[in-house]
Amino acid sequence: MRERAPEFLKGSERDFLKKAYETGFEYEKKAHFCAQCVVAALEDLFDIKDETLLRAAYPLSGGFGSTIEGTCGALSGGAMIVGYFFGRDKEEFKEGISNRKAPYLTKLLYEKFSEKYGSCICKNVQKKI
Repeated sequence: MRERAPEFLKGSERDFLKKAYETGFEYEKKAHFCAQCVVAALEDLFDIKDETLLRAAYPLSGGFGSTIEGTCGALSGGAMIVGYFFGRDKEEFKEGISNRKAPYLTKLLYEKFSEKYGSCICKNVQKKI
């Protein structure tokens, strides 16, 4: 499996997560669309230069297409970044090669998010922030 993850977090993990949260929140205040805000913040912090990620995140905001009934766009954006670093590439996809890291990390993200906000559904998360 090919991974693009950086050396991992210069400084403490807690500092990194705080910076990611603050950066994403600042983007949310200015630009809105939570999935893009999370992706943009993590692109900044990981120095990712890929416009496609940000564009692809756009319709995931607002609980999937601004329905507020679906998964919070912030969680979806976070999962996109996990996929960027640990997901299967085209060759692995065509060969049916699987790995457990991306699903494991995405599940962990889901669990932590659910624990913090009491839900992963957009309209429920909105009540907590």
